[in-house]
Amino acid sequence: MKNITTLRMLFAAMLLVAGSLHGFAYNNVWVKAEAYPTGAGKVYLSNWNPVQEEDQNFNYEPTMEFKRSIDIGASTAFIMAQPAEGYVFAGIARDNGNGVYDNGIDEQVRRREEDGFFTAVYDPTEYNLGSSSASMAAAQEALEQMEKPTDYIFAVFTKGDVGRVTPEQSTFFTNIYLGTVVSSKLDNQPGEEVTFTAMADAHFHFVSWTDVEGNVVSTENPLTVTAQGGKVYLATFEQGDPDGIDDVLVGSDPSAAAGYTDLQGRAVAQPRKGLYVRQGKKVLVR
Repeated sequence: MKNITTLRMLFAAMLLVAGSLHGFAYNNVWVKAEAYPTGAGKVYLSNWNPVQEEDQNFNYEPTMEFKRSIDIGASTAFIMAQPAEGYVFAGIARDNGNGVYDNGIDEQVRRREEDGFFTAVYDPTEYNLGSSSASMAAAQEALEQMEKPTDYIFAVFTKGDVGRVTPEQSTFFTNIYLGTVVSSKLDNQPGEEVTFTAMADAHFHFVSWTDVEGNVVSTENPLTVTAQGGKVYLATFEQGDPDGIDDVLVGSDPSAAAGYTDLQGRAVAQPRKGLYVRQGKKVLVR
């Protein structure tokens, strides 16, 4: 997982710049959630992140919607899905606009497993009138007049199998992920055929599917199985391209610029954009 720190620092800097430019800008977020199938579990929404486990009952109010004006750089929501007995939480799907869950049609929403973070859809109008009080007042007035949610999601539960990113690889900073997994049918049942597709993010590539014990199940992607019921398939990713060339960003982290040579073996103190060798591997510096 080389140079992930460098990527994180770069995105953090970008986020700080964005925040300074939009200090008094607001959008409206109105998120509604529903459990599918009905009775398969419960859904708890929050517009802020639980810091500690003991706080979760407080942060995750027993509600299926929240509606508020929010800073333009923080269009986020947090979901806790609690499956009923016999079910497993399969993932979040975003409604395609018809008000019902359409398996295989609704968008599956990327979600961080540790705390349920996902990016919420917000009102595209930017309320920025030059002062925080005026901007907030304008946003709240518009919020009161809104007639429908900006975001409608389903927490889908299943008695079949699920596909997820390997837990230690699901952590991200700002918008950096290693990858995500999409299921052809979230609410699959034992005996049904289901396909899991691992999608790597930029600078990473898919390696293999494993079970929860870490045993490799397959190196093929996508993975099609007959659901057994309660089985979990974990996608593992690695940094770099599958051709053996790592794809990295160098700049914010001084340690990331050490140990490079050009293709002729000459040491390079500060690599620019291009192809180099580091620790015996080719590296594409961006």
